[in-house]
Amino acid sequence: MVLIILILSMLTFPILSIDIHYPSRLLSYWTPANIVISPINQHIFMVDMSFNRILHLSPEAIYISTLNLPIEQSKLYSPLKLTIDLAGYLYVATGAYSSLAMIYKYRTTDHQLIKNISLSLYVPTALTISPINGDIYVATTDTKDTSIYVLNKNGEQINKFNASKFSPPLSQPTALTMDKTAERLYVADRNDTTTGRIFVINSQTGRQLQVYINSNIYRPTAVIVDVNLNVYVSDMATNCIIALTSNGTFIRTYTNSLYNPQGLTFASYTSLLLSDTLNNRLVLFDVVSAKVLQIYSSPDPVLIAPRFVALLNSGDIYVNSLTDDIGYNILKRLTITNSSANVTQIINPKHHFDFPVGLALDTKNQIYVTDSNIPYGYIHMFASNGTELDRIYTNNPPLKNPHGIATDLHGNLYVADSGNVRVIKLLINGTIIQNYQTTPPLQYVYDV
Repeated sequence: MVLIILILSMLTFPILSIDIHYPSRLLSYWTPANIVISPINQHIFMVDMSFNRILHLSPEAIYISTLNLPIEQSKLYSPLKLTIDLAGYLYVATGAYSSLAMIYKYRTTDHQLIKNISLSLYVPTALTISPINGDIYVATTDTKDTSIYVLNKNGEQINKFNASKFSPPLSQPTALTMDKTAERLYVADRNDTTTGRIFVINSQTGRQLQVYINSNIYRPTAVIVDVNLNVYVSDMATNCIIALTSNGTFIRTYTNSLYNPQGLTFASYTSLLLSDTLNNRLVLFDVVSAKVLQIYSSPDPVLIAPRFVALLNSGDIYVNSLTDDIGYNILKRLTITNSSANVTQIINPKHHFDFPVGLALDTKNQIYVTDSNIPYGYIHMFASNGTELDRIYTNNPPLKNPHGIATDLHGNLYVADSGNVRVIKLLINGTIIQNYQTTPPLQYVYDV
């Protein structure tokens, strides 16, 4: 038997992957941030803040897959930043804590990783690419370095625009974009002491051409520009999209009950696709009439904050979900087809769960759920009909913050006992059969 242990240092929930194309309503509680649309097939690539991952969606915002990033799960990473070039290649920038940042270049048709680009900065805060020559522009901000780096298409640094080159000085750049000629670079800048602003600079020299300051721009999160050089800015503080002419004259705002809007991109010449982040939805609207054309969300989600999953022999899955009032956790059994996901069973263990973390099924379809109760923990055992059969405890020491759990063909349990920094094999009566040791010693045991 091969026992696989996943060790993580800073991750709230496990990343789970099942090769099924879920309908969009299963993703109702995504938290969208950065968003881009491929010019090749109009597919949508979106950062989901809930897991700091990238979701690949169809033009109708139906889930296709999750992009596999070559990042170390034991490290904490900065929020992902996206841009896409005219050939449809996706660029993803992120940086691990205390490590230099990277840009990953993907072919979007098959998610093939094409290139790794090392950066001489730590926290990328914005990313865009020249539509003319493929130069890459990366913004960063920290206590020692707030600037815009310019790289050629091979990833070599060719220029750098320091904060002092801007007037007033650049403070916290949050978004970048370019016009179709790539002559102008637009920089959204957040300033916590005054209103935010949009700088327009020459993309080759960094010479400042213009600065837009508007009372509606306070915490800008995204900026884009149309063919007429009209500028559109999403703002997380004023909860609106601000439209300005090329000389900075105010045109209008778009609101529609937005809540912390972040990502913004053109879906066509006259329509904008917006990440309405804390409303957990995407909004498509017409820039001329301000009419909402489509909202990608669901008032009746199948899953709310899913945390673990287990596959039955039938192909159905069990997954946890918060109740609709987000009061406590329940288990849902889903019957999956290519076009729908129907709840066929609900196990409602109210007054049972404290903080359920791991889930496993045995050969009899009995359900085991680890519960990270404080200060100790235990394992719930449910029959397949949802009746709680027992609770499993251990002694010397007792379980402490147990997370992942698995079973073998003989009915033995394997538990990632995180608080005790160990992986154990035990019987369903709580008797520990084996305590697994590793070299080097385990540091934080998350899944098994």
